[in-house]
Amino acid sequence: MARIIAPRDAYVFHVQDLQPDAAVGVGLLRDDAFTRSLYAVEAFAYRHAWQVSGISRGMLTAFSSKGVPPERQLYFPNGIRLEDPPVRGAFRARQGMAENDFLAVYSGNIGVKQGVQLLVRAVRLVRGQRIRLVICGDGAQRYLIETEAAGLENVRLLPLLPDAEYREMLADCDIAVIPQLAGSGRAFFPSKLLNPLAYGCPILSVADADSELARVVAEGGFGCNVPPGEPASLAETLDRLAADPGQLAAWGKAGRTWVAQFEQTRVLEEFSENLRAKFATA
Repeated sequence: MARIIAPRDAYVFHVQDLQPDAAVGVGLLRDDAFTRSLYAVEAFAYRHAWQVSGISRGMLTAFSSKGVPPERQLYFPNGIRLEDPPVRGAFRARQGMAENDFLAVYSGNIGVKQGVQLLVRAVRLVRGQRIRLVICGDGAQRYLIETEAAGLENVRLLPLLPDAEYREMLADCDIAVIPQLAGSGRAFFPSKLLNPLAYGCPILSVADADSELARVVAEGGFGCNVPPGEPASLAETLDRLAADPGQLAAWGKAGRTWVAQFEQTRVLEEFSENLRAKFATA
């Protein structure tokens, strides 16, 4: 990979998440002096950066709305290693789950923005006796989830898992659930989407219809989306998918194809090429 030398004193400002936008969208921050100071710091970083990079196309659109011209924007998505999944069955055996249980998995941060409580409320309403929900992770809202799930035999709460056990869980799950609270932001693109797809897991997203997450799920053809705040609709969707293994298999195959664009070496090479092109015109 050729060495790239940027203009003197230049820097690339890489953005993983538009946190102030999301916090305002879900009501965690108000339009006050503190919030305006956060946006001022953000604007300063954008204004003085040689290039501003983001992990999704929606994020680049957000940069434009914040005054960053297209010629100073770079697409730099998160990358992933593509590898064969472990043999199925190890995670289910360890957790005492049957081979014919329908396993829906959420893995990641358990905070306000994720809206994980909705998943527990939906599982209370499912008709299927074999539907199981695994919530794997930690965060500020975990205690609420523990309270919400108390007494539910079809909900399993786990801590963050070692890498090998996490991969075994993905190999055994029937669908990966990725929830977002309403108003989280149209440009929010959860990195937790990539790992399940790499293991051929279909996706059930819970997000605003105009969000980046809902858009890519539809465009990639690897799952479906349910609006936030509708546990009954989510329960109906889980019941329907648990009875449709053919659809799940088709989505899993499509997801594995779609996620190939995020293979780690490919992502880094494309980003390096884009940087060279930017430098050539600097």
